[in-house]
Amino acid sequence: MRGVKGALLLLGLTLLGLILWRVGPGAVVGALRPIGWGVPVLILAYLPVWILDTLGWKFAFPAGSPRVPLLRLLRIRLTGEVFNVLTPTLDLGGEAVKALLLTREGVPRVQALASVVVAKTSLAVAEVLFLLAGMGVATQVFALPASLQRGLGLTLLLGGVGVGSFLLLQRRGLFGWFARLSQRLGLARRFWREQAPAVAALDEALRAYYARPGRGALSAGFHLMGWLAGVAEIALILWFLDLPVTAASALALEAGHQLSRAAAFFIPAKLGAQEGGSLILFSALGFPAALGVAVSLLRRVRELAWVALGLLLLAGGGGGGLPLGELGQS
Repeated sequence: MRGVKGALLLLGLTLLGLILWRVGPGAVVGALRPIGWGVPVLILAYLPVWILDTLGWKFAFPAGSPRVPLLRLLRIRLTGEVFNVLTPTLDLGGEAVKALLLTREGVPRVQALASVVVAKTSLAVAEVLFLLAGMGVATQVFALPASLQRGLGLTLLLGGVGVGSFLLLQRRGLFGWFARLSQRLGLARRFWREQAPAVAALDEALRAYYARPGRGALSAGFHLMGWLAGVAEIALILWFLDLPVTAASALALEAGHQLSRAAAFFIPAKLGAQEGGSLILFSALGFPAALGVAVSLLRRVRELAWVALGLLLLAGGGGGGLPLGELGQS
């Protein structure tokens, strides 16, 4: 497994290096020069996204779950996202960490797991809606190449089908089905036998949650506002770089950015893929290619700053009373 992770990391670094060589480091540095004191502002400007996504998670808890204060939930989310950013685990590695930290807050294991599953689902539903809006605007306002439009449309279609299928399977006992399949294939049979009561309880908790869609709609709504807050970030970046920006261009650029990141889920930190996607989209919208790479690198600086905060929280207990050493043993 470590070999696969190393290979994927090398792939991402190679792609990033090729992009920088092709565009030219000097051109990227030149595009970044006007940012000046705007970097710390951009880092802090991402705080609303964190808060909105944490609110989306707060409404993902099953009825009757112990209340976790919003600030504590935010700290747990920051800690878990470190693993989602730095590991090639389909952005799922941090979800197990979040559930584990929730149990340290007195949330029963089944309810903790159900909350992260629902939150991940509502985040994905909101992302599909956001991408539909963003790509719809992009195709109507900008003269995108037909090949790019077809590629974006196919990616969105596959993503929408995937998210819809995942939601439907949860309502029909996803984890029980997966446990039975694993046992038939001879995979971890003893584990699944021992965990059968917990798996059944998790499926029941998910069915009960989705039977009353009000909280699910609130969860998805807050996550959708979080995606829209990212549009403000790209608009702020372009403003600091002394470039013209409209609501339509900011929405299209942010949607394209998130689509490229989603497509590169298997690469740690989406290295190279994020920069490549940004380069293609900025060029398609008439901006210099170097600007696309520069904007992507600025967002990496912001991401690294928040990851560093998450690592500090993890080293100090992650906001959930779990020492780093104990997490490594879990």
